[in-house]
Amino acid sequence: MLAATADFWASRASFDSSTGRYDIHHIVSVDEGLIGIGNDTYTNAIARKNLEFAVLASRRLGQAADPKWSRVAARLYIPYDSVGAYHPTYEGAGPETRGSVVPLLAYPLGLPMSERAKRNDLDAAIGLLLKQGSGAMMTTTLYPAIAAELGDRTLVDTLLPLSYRAADRVRLVRPAARRRGPTAGVPADAAVADHAAGAAKRRLTRPSLRRGGRGRFRPLGRAMTRARSSG
Repeated sequence: MLAATADFWASRASFDSSTGRYDIHHIVSVDEGLIGIGNDTYTNAIARKNLEFAVLASRRLGQAADPKWSRVAARLYIPYDSVGAYHPTYEGAGPETRGSVVPLLAYPLGLPMSERAKRNDLDAAIGLLLKQGSGAMMTTTLYPAIAAELGDRTLVDTLLPLSYRAADRVRLVRPAARRRGPTAGVPADAAVADHAAGAAKRRLTRPSLRRGGRGRFRPLGRAMTRARSSG
């Protein structure tokens, strides 16, 4: 499987002789609303990781690795704004388009970066979280681990509950006749939507988010206040 997926990424990467790098064009981003873009940061990073793993697995098994795997991995472009010290969502994307996925470059992908870049990527994603709610839980569940890597205990304690509250939604997805309480008799889809809206509101008004704290947490409280006023 590693060899087949590595072959796929090697086939999708094209070499640009003017820049001396490999690019991956015309993809659907992990942020699925972005279609047909090029050099999506997370996609390129996971492709590089896949290629590197294929090489390592080949060595462990005593098999010859395709030399193109190492060649593409070494030169595959990972977009980075060195002035702002952050990773854009994709090449050429403005800072206002920064999404929820780039913090995952630090964890679980382990992409080498400065602590400043890791912090900036996470802060931008949390700003989006405060404005739009948790969205795909597969991203927000990993934010506490990144905050822990940064040594920000206050942020860990605030983000961690967001990683397991999705279970509340699962409990609501069942036939209306079996539910009791305020959602009894309400169609399951409507109950889930109402619960999700209520959860988002609670996240924006929870005292622990409004309260300033150690490290970088106070600016996040200000971001939350701005999100509430604009909403």
